[in-house]
Amino acid sequence: MGQMGFVGGFGGRPMMRPPLQQMPQAAMSKSSPQQPAALPLLLQRQLPQQEPVAPPPPPPEPEPPKDPKQVEREAQQRLREAVERNEGYLEAKIGYSLSGSEVSSYTVVGKEPLGVGVFSVVWPCADKENKLVALKVVRHQDHFRKHSQKEVDILKRAAELQEQDPASAAHIAVLRDTFVHKVSSPTGDLEYLCMAFEKLESNLRKVGKQPLDKVLQFSKQIMCSLRYLHEHVGIVHCDVKPDNLLLRWDGLAVKLCDFGTARPSAELQTIDELQPLFYRAPEVFLGVTRGRKIDVWSAALTIYELIVGRILFRACHTPREVLELTMQLRGPVPEEMRKNGRLSPAYFSAKGFHTETGGIVKPDEMYKKKSMFTELAPFADYGKGKASTAQEQAKAQLARLIGGATVVGGAMKRAGGPTEQEKQLKSLSDLLERCLDVNPDTRITSREACDHDVFKAVELPPMVDLQEAPPLPEEAPPPLPPGAPPPAP
Repeated sequence: MGQMGFVGGFGGRPMMRPPLQQMPQAAMSKSSPQQPAALPLLLQRQLPQQEPVAPPPPPPEPEPPKDPKQVEREAQQRLREAVERNEGYLEAKIGYSLSGSEVSSYTVVGKEPLGVGVFSVVWPCADKENKLVALKVVRHQDHFRKHSQKEVDILKRAAELQEQDPASAAHIAVLRDTFVHKVSSPTGDLEYLCMAFEKLESNLRKVGKQPLDKVLQFSKQIMCSLRYLHEHVGIVHCDVKPDNLLLRWDGLAVKLCDFGTARPSAELQTIDELQPLFYRAPEVFLGVTRGRKIDVWSAALTIYELIVGRILFRACHTPREVLELTMQLRGPVPEEMRKNGRLSPAYFSAKGFHTETGGIVKPDEMYKKKSMFTELAPFADYGKGKASTAQEQAKAQLARLIGGATVVGGAMKRAGGPTEQEKQLKSLSDLLERCLDVNPDTRITSREACDHDVFKAVELPPMVDLQEAPPLPEEAPPPLPPGAPPPAP
């Protein structure tokens, strides 16, 4: 059959296979020189199919640089969330040791902190000499540390200059030591900025109303602390109020604390939220030049509270209400301040002062100064040398409310004239009137306040050493093993 081969067929008929077509060798080698021989069809069906390899993804495009304001907003958001979750505080217990200072190490001696604020927690501690101190530990987040570092710098300066006026510096909560305490954590070391102070007691807000002799003593100490800050340290406290005046452990002295908002006078001009609302000076409301005398204004309002037992502007809710009541008591704001104040248009126009109720009044015609003695006398506590009976005080308060008589007149009409305590209150009232002058140009300074006649006979308290720290509680003995006899008594 030549090249035809027999391969079998249907019904016995042979089937002839056609001859293979010969492909030129040159064409085969040229088209696929390295291609392997094709696998049989059966093997091809048995092998798994290989999926094609996907090409690698393109590299991510670099993120565009963020707007600095956006970065700040995101940081503030993280900060708010941390504050809401109370993150970053140092948790300690009795016996916990804090180190990092070249001066001393400190051991926590109290079960609970002395206080907790937005920025820090304060723990009662014993130093290496077993003296009781208050250790202020700032939250470890960067924002809190950076803000508190400014306070540390001011406190260091105040501590370094004590020798220039030791008597006045004694009424400042002076920084004794500062260091960074490190705590290991899964995310790395946490750094806590620490500040050590003398351990002080209650603040004047909690102490409340005081007898006149105590008011005079505390008032002089407050003014001396401001004189030291203003003249020697060169800063304005900006937050003078009863909450930031703490009693010394013996109760004879007060000390000004919390310097978180303190700053030089030059930095006050562009900040509008200076001072708490109830202790804010008129020049701050109106945006005119402000300086050290804003502390004198706040100090006078603090002294008022020590006499009366309540906040002068307690019924006010807005800056406008505070400014209006200020003018009702201390007279109108000078015209020059009304015209030149950067923030004056929020309160004044060419027509006059815009009240909270929507009315417009002419301040020079509407507001007149009132006597501070009339405001204070019905509430004064004369202590052992009490000048008036409870019935006389009730009459004085009623007269003050209805304006039918004056307390001064009532005191003068009494047999023998005014008592020594009433004379002291009259002199103290004169001091407050000069401190609460709505015109900062004519308001007295802290030095002039210290030299006022009312303080001539008032002595500053002697200095005392720090308290001894309480002993740490003894640890309970380990439990006895089962079956062991009890220890001998």
